Amino acid sequence: HVSLLKSSNEWRSNRSANFSKAEDQAARISQEGMEILRDIRKSNPTNIRDGGIPHDWNWLYTQTFPVPPGPDEAVLENCSGEICLNLQEGSGETVTIDSRTFTRRVFIQDSYSVNSNECNLPVGGDQDSIKLYRVDVTWDDTSGSHTTTTSSCLRREV
Repeated sequence: HVSLLKSSNEWRSNRSANFSKAEDQAARISQEGMEILRDIRKSNPTNIRDGGIPHDWNWLYTQTFPVPPGPDEAVLENCSGEICLNLQEGSGETVTIDSRTFTRRVFIQDSYSVNSNECNLPVGGDQDSIKLYRVDVTWDDTSGSHTTTTSSCLRREV
């Protein structure tokens, strides 16, 4: 007599393998987002948009991105055939791999205080020359919503 039902151990094992695969894919998408930011800073510094208005990388360092109420959201998108960073709140960028849908969002914030000092700045911050960039990738599965994050402190170009 052969059972058509999988044992609970097989089900858990498959779910764990699927989660691990999704988590790995999300980490790669997040890391790719950070690499794109570094590439924009180095190779395409004019690929910054705010409300459709073009700016250069260093313009970001003339802006304030406060910790409270929260970091400002941006999205990586196609701008005339090149990838640009567009400061806008919204749904993020959708990336599909193996029929699984991920959402990538970019966040920018200043690091002012000891409590939010990811960039190891002196108290009072140095937001005119360094910002914290965070790339979050979210996805959903049968056990809920998940997020993988990559962050880096990036300096203005001199």
